[in-house]
Amino acid sequence: MTIESEIAGLTQATTNLLNAVNVRKTELDQQVALATEQAGLAATNGAEQVALAATQAGKASNSAGASAASATASAGSATQSANSAAASQAARVGAETALASAVAVVTGGTGSLKAAPGKLPLADAAGRLDATWWDALQPNGLVNNIGVPGTAGFGVGICPSLPAGFTPLPGSTDPLSANYGNYQHSDGSVMCWIPAFYLRLGHPANPTYAAYGANSIDTQPLSAYPSEAEANADGYYLHRAFVNAGANQLGFLRDKYDCSLNGNIASSIANAMPMVSGPVSMAATATEAGKAYTVLT
Repeated sequence: MTIESEIAGLTQATTNLLNAVNVRKTELDQQVALATEQAGLAATNGAEQVALAATQAGKASNSAGASAASATASAGSATQSANSAAASQAARVGAETALASAVAVVTGGTGSLKAAPGKLPLADAAGRLDATWWDALQPNGLVNNIGVPGTAGFGVGICPSLPAGFTPLPGSTDPLSANYGNYQHSDGSVMCWIPAFYLRLGHPANPTYAAYGANSIDTQPLSAYPSEAEANADGYYLHRAFVNAGANQLGFLRDKYDCSLNGNIASSIANAMPMVSGPVSMAATATEAGKAYTVLT
């Protein structure tokens, strides 16, 4: 090989090497340009993210401020409500105290539901006075009192509260009157008030026990005992006729006369033809549908 050919070969190799270096440089420049572009985009996005974060932080701050203001207002409202509730409570306590003071002034501390010496009347939970308080208003008799066996008026009494449609007959409060404990309904019926009473049978403490022993009977009005339990403790019991649907009753009204046909109504009327069995035509009229009475046979 000649020197010229070796120089030519070296020259070609150098040229190839320079071309390769130029290609590599171009690729490197492109990569640098791309990296620079991406860095710019990243910087731009970062700035936008920072700005967005700053905006959101501002909004959060404003919201927190508004919440704080709302909480302050709510606290103020709660304080006002508490003050109002305290004022209402104080007013209620004051009213109750005033009521208690008024009751104490009016009753002198001696009020009582049932009549007793030195006591003043107090109404019950239903706003009614006990029948024993009416006794002083009835000088000739006791309200809702069965009476004393063997004395005038025993077995009937003064009704403490008349049902609608009834009126007292003359003498209804006088044990010596034939109309004692008698009341008339608007249909003409005359009825007697039977006061509830306590009954004791064959008890050694009965006033008639010495004479009748086990057959002795003693009665006491409801007013004789503050409660049924106390009456039971003394051997008395309330007759079943005065219990309706499990509730004790003050008494009941009973027909004084046998029922007679009063138009289409069975009425307790003096000196009228009592309703009896037959004839068939009379029975059919007396038992007219819807009139709620029947004829005994």
